[in-house]
Amino acid sequence: MVSDYPTGVIPSEDVDLAHLCDDPLLVALPRGHRLAGEPAVDLAELAGESWIEAGGRGDATVLAAAAARAGFVPRTDITVPGWTAKQGFVAAGLGVTLVPALAAPAMRPDLVLRPLRDEMVRRRVFAARPAAGGDLAAAARLIEILRAAARRARAPGEGAGQGAGSPTSGFE
Repeated sequence: MVSDYPTGVIPSEDVDLAHLCDDPLLVALPRGHRLAGEPAVDLAELAGESWIEAGGRGDATVLAAAAARAGFVPRTDITVPGWTAKQGFVAAGLGVTLVPALAAPAMRPDLVLRPLRDEMVRRRVFAARPAAGGDLAAAARLIEILRAAARRARAPGEGAGQGAGSPTSGFE
């Protein structure tokens, strides 16, 4: 699978892309954050916050583009080497970060996830297969299964979304 996060999918004649879903980005907040109780957050409300980014993952590009639309330049005080560290710094109250909604079930239970009111802050997720592969029935079936799994993952109250930090518990 590939996504257009952070800067778009580079077209290639050698690869066929099948769109699986659009995945909105959420904001991860520490439990005691002033916006943790809000049903949704305007990104502009986070203009003065310290942002936590994962180095080498394109976080800065996504955040910069979203923040520019919201009218501010984000202040990144901490860049960490990986996803787990990023969550830990947010949980410790040292900043906030953006998280793909499909990753919500894997988030720490001591974080609060909130949707952003700007629906443009999202990524598109694709299945990639070799263009020369033809129309294999197995590949087509796999894409159907992946699309169904993406729908289940995004549906409140279904599938893996029951644990702490999930879309259902995180959008309290």
